[in-house]
Amino acid sequence: MDRKSSWGNTLHIMIGGTIYKAFSLLSIYADPETPASEYLPSRPINRNPVQGMQTIRNWLRDCDENHSCVSMDLPRLPTRVLDVSAVPTVLTTHGERARYVTLSYCWGTSGKNLLLTEDTLEPFSTKGIESSQMPKTILDAITIVRELGLKYIWIDALCIIQQQQDRKDVKAEAPNMAEYYQNAYITLSAARAADCSEGFLDDRPLPLATPCAVAYSLYRGPEDTGQGAETIAYLSLPEALYASDRDPVNTRAWTFQESELSRRLLSFGETQFKFLCQELRQHENGERMHRAQRASLSKVLSSSNGMYTGTERDILRLWYQYVEDYSGRGMTDPEDKFAALAGVAKSFQDVLKCKYMFGLWENDLITGLLWRTHRTGPDQSGNYERWPHRAPSWSWGSIDGWFDATSSEREEASIGDSGIPRSHVLSHEGIGNFLDPIREDLMLPKAFELHLEGILRKAKAVSWSHFSDELLGTHTHFLVDTSLLDNSSTSAGVYVGRGTYDIASDEVVTELEMLRFTWDRGLMLERVGDKWYRRLGCFEVANNREGWYEDGRLQSIILI
Repeated sequence: MDRKSSWGNTLHIMIGGTIYKAFSLLSIYADPETPASEYLPSRPINRNPVQGMQTIRNWLRDCDENHSCVSMDLPRLPTRVLDVSAVPTVLTTHGERARYVTLSYCWGTSGKNLLLTEDTLEPFSTKGIESSQMPKTILDAITIVRELGLKYIWIDALCIIQQQQDRKDVKAEAPNMAEYYQNAYITLSAARAADCSEGFLDDRPLPLATPCAVAYSLYRGPEDTGQGAETIAYLSLPEALYASDRDPVNTRAWTFQESELSRRLLSFGETQFKFLCQELRQHENGERMHRAQRASLSKVLSSSNGMYTGTERDILRLWYQYVEDYSGRGMTDPEDKFAALAGVAKSFQDVLKCKYMFGLWENDLITGLLWRTHRTGPDQSGNYERWPHRAPSWSWGSIDGWFDATSSEREEASIGDSGIPRSHVLSHEGIGNFLDPIREDLMLPKAFELHLEGILRKAKAVSWSHFSDELLGTHTHFLVDTSLLDNSSTSAGVYVGRGTYDIASDEVVTELEMLRFTWDRGLMLERVGDKWYRRLGCFEVANNREGWYEDGRLQSIILI
């Protein structure tokens, strides 16, 4: 290290025989037994996670004693739990109260997950389950439960009867899953395992770069005229802090609500484990930060008891952030789109106290309708797919792929200068049957209709060759006034907005109806019947063309 630098210490890095000077983000840590540990909070990471169990116990003890993340009253056990005090056994409970752990993990595609079925319920409950029968992720979870001195763990695959033709047990247990995770003493997340056969307690890979030992001078106060006593610290690349976003568990739909509903989460990632409670986020390497967003969710979950002072808009904004994160996650069965979010939705519904309509809230339909897919840039592949049998076209639940649900502009009042709403919902009703998006044991109308009133304007989606994809976006189109298109030689004369189709296959529909909702946004629609329309995408109003959208008469339509 160069102590003569006027700006600060300079680190010279040699790569392939060449010395480079560069500014970079580095981590500095100290062994806990050295004097430097008094000043440096970061610590080395053990290659094997089990070696860090004492750290985990300390975190839990500190949270138990100093936070209010979990109730000290023993919770009621789920309908079934796995008793791991001896040979793991499926235990059917009868109202007993005790601490228990929940597991969040990826089942994967290997087909090696062990399932509770009608045939295995009796032997699993009486004889127990041999270790040789269980996939590694479940074995590792049992190891952690025992290390924590606990007895029970709830695992969906082994505590809900699977593969029933009528899905009777799944339907009965699905409404309770949010409560199971919320009441757990802690949730274990097998974050690094993409498949249940992989486990999460094996040795971690070596770091990309070997940590560099450096001399560290201890400052002894203002009377210290020398360099201070020297000890050793280590510099390393901070890869462990950012690797968690790449963990397989963060790519799957079902694991989203499992982590968000849990009041405390112990996540075993590829490079380190971390502990999240309602107050703090703590990493194995010593990093520690407050968890403001997680605390916000906790307040939302308890606000039905009058404990949350935030506005309804605050709660809705948090909901939109959650569904954005959830939207791009993968699932084995596309029919699980709503079921995998049902626990979170139920918690929000308890607070908002309004109808949950295929991912949208009755009290905020205008904002909710203006979601748009991430197909606005040149790097977007546009490989989105619509599932019309799963949800109406106006619901983001009808689409598989990332979407944007939040916009500050969208939250402006949707009232025109005349005081008349630009567009508004008159009513909603449905035809046929559909499993309730929150409770699988209830039925909802399948063809859910929104009856709207607003001013419809005809437009055409076109492209002009002199606008590049980089400027406009590969899947974004100009919207032009069809009545002026043949009489104007310039694009400016007919340009009224630009829109993005939800899916690529709908781009063949170029004759559109435009329904404006807010000052600068609205929906692109296709007429499919007398008053019947389906959603094609979302549009933005062109500058100074707001008046064009108000030049017409109000009419009633049905959006399906």
